[in-house]
This record gives sequence, C-alpha cells and structure tokens, in this order.
Amino acid sequence: KRLAGNDRYLTNLAILKEVGVEDAKEVLISGGQAFADSLSASATGLPIMLVKGSKTTLTEAQIEFLKGLGGKKITILGGNAAVSAELEAAIEEVVGTDVERIFGDTREETSVMVAERYFGTAKLAFIAYSRMYPDGLAGGVLANVMGAPLLLTNSGKEEIANAYIVETGIEAGYVLGGSAVIADETAKAVFGLSEEAVIKDAYFTE
Repeated sequence: KRLAGNDRYLTNLAILKEVGVEDAKEVLISGGQAFADSLSASATGLPIMLVKGSKTTLTEAQIEFLKGLGGKKITILGGNAAVSAELEAAIEEVVGTDVERIFGDTREETSVMVAERYFGTAKLAFIAYSRMYPDGLAGGVLANVMGAPLLLTNSGKEEIANAYIVETGIEAGYVLGGSAVIADETAKAVFGLSEEAVIKDAYFTE
C-alpha cells in the first residue's frame, strides 16, 4: 500500500490518517521545509503535522484534518521563522482555541525545550548531529521506545544539551552516528564525561 500525496504535506496527512490519531492527546505542528524541529519531536511518539511554515493560510486538506481532531491539544514547534505567526493564528481559528509554541533561539535549544516538556524524568538521552537528519531520523523511534529524548548537538553547542542532562541527572545515553558527525570529544562534553572515558562502539560496516 502506497501512502502518498501530491506534495510532502499531503503525504504527511495520508500517513497521519492511516495510523490514526484518535488516541493521541496532543498533535504537534512543525514546519515541513526543514527537519530539525520535527526530528527533535520524533522521540515523543506524538503525531506531527507538517505545514509550509512561510505560508499565512492553511490548505483545505489541513483545515479538514484539524477540524477532525476533536479538541486535542495543539503545539507548534519552532519560532516564527519555522511556522509563521499568521499560520499560528489560522490554526487557532480552525481549532477554536489557543495553541502553544515550543521554541528556542537555535535548533539545539529547541530540542532541549522539547526534552524538558516531554521527558522531564528521563534516565537516558540520545544525541544526534544537528546539521543533518539521517542518524536522528533512524534513531528517533528507538529513543521513543526507550522513553528518552533526542537532543540535537554540534561542536561548539555541547553546553546546551549538557545543561539539560546535568539538570535531569542523566548518566547514560546513546550517540547516533560516527565520529565524522559527532566526535568523541563532543559526545563526552554533552554527557559531562572525562577525557579518559570510553564510548562503547556498536559500529557497522559494509
């Protein structure tokens, strides 16, 4: 069975309708022109509706989907650059209630704010490279199964994820991807490990 539409937004709706969102208490809204915010939220297991964030109006298909949510909580991911204020107002008009917005100044900060919102008592954390999506996308479902947040990081941005890990008391986790994307030094800085610490590898080659 092929789930598809004429564009990424209709494909997204086809997938959401196939999986069903009846049991979900909350639906997330994310810009579909970039990956970072929806990637951070993938570990939550919540349905994510993609929108063209630069638009000021919703499509008829999106309006129909939102009207069918039956009063579920709606949360927008990212700032106005990701999902415009006009689009936020259009969503509120359709659902008839205020929506929340989770965002930080950077994609790394937004990932931490998602973690704080949905994983306040996590015992583990996953980290993925913030400038590309494949490793985080592949690992999001594993993070969800293990009840752990997916934090985006990069060299020079380690302190953002580290502050959350220290505050939460997390002492273990997973690094997604090889050292070409997240160097050992970056991973150790995120998890607050010493230089002598060893990161156990499960490394696969062709």
